[in-house]
Amino acid sequence: MNTPTLLPVPYFAPEEQLPGPLPTFEEILAGKEADGYDDPECVQIGWKQVNRVGEHFVVKFGAGVNFLDGQNLNFVKNNTSIRVPALYAMYEREHEGKNMLVIVMEAIAGMTLEQKLPDLDAAGREAITMQLRACFDQLRGIPSPDYYRNIARQPDDFEEGPFTSAEAASHNNVIHCFLHAPGSTGPPVFTHGSLHVANVIVQPDGAISIIDWEDAGFYQAYIEYLGAIKMEMGTVEWKTEMIPGILDSFPEQLKLVLTLREEFDSRDDEFDRDEDELYRRSESKQ
Repeated sequence: MNTPTLLPVPYFAPEEQLPGPLPTFEEILAGKEADGYDDPECVQIGWKQVNRVGEHFVVKFGAGVNFLDGQNLNFVKNNTSIRVPALYAMYEREHEGKNMLVIVMEAIAGMTLEQKLPDLDAAGREAITMQLRACFDQLRGIPSPDYYRNIARQPDDFEEGPFTSAEAASHNNVIHCFLHAPGSTGPPVFTHGSLHVANVIVQPDGAISIIDWEDAGFYQAYIEYLGAIKMEMGTVEWKTEMIPGILDSFPEQLKLVLTLREEFDSRDDEFDRDEDELYRRSESKQ
């Protein structure tokens, strides 16, 4: 598989595909906060915000927005039947001296799984698990490219990659010991990258939609599972019943991650103790 074709930016969907006129930037700023980014300072400091604008639109905007979110929506829509928000526009706009990136998407009716999960019985959880399993099976079925990274082949946040082998990608993650665990080698698979209960929308008819594709790309098969398990969201049933039903499990890799976390936590504790001791010594000299 070659590198996917990306949409040009700025991008505006054809008018016939829109549910109504695109919101103006002023309407976007005046929209209602949509997903937990409720810090009124977030746009002013140049991060990002997600606003609901009217009945039809959800808009991500700010200097911290990544157009890969929109590119991934388009890629998933073109390669699967997974229900994802329609992409309506991507563009840049200056606001109060800052360069804002704007992604306008479809507002999907429903509740997040985070909101819905406490009221679901075993049958309800199983129905959603089966839907999500079918979605992630489709993602895994997308033909594999010759690299491990996002679809634009851009470097990650540490300015590294793309990588052409599992060995190189795992070494970058400082977990090259994974290569000795079952399931660590193999071609890259398309990965959502942030599977948790707030990124699944349960629509009024019970069908599900998956949102927030910014971190998606072609990665090692175990990455999705480890990210979902480590995410501190969801109920016990989500982690013990649903995730194992949605994704293939990688217990050896999980064990290694937990071991590394304990090691790093112990180093942090040691650093804190050393810092406290240095502070006490400096105080005693005064």
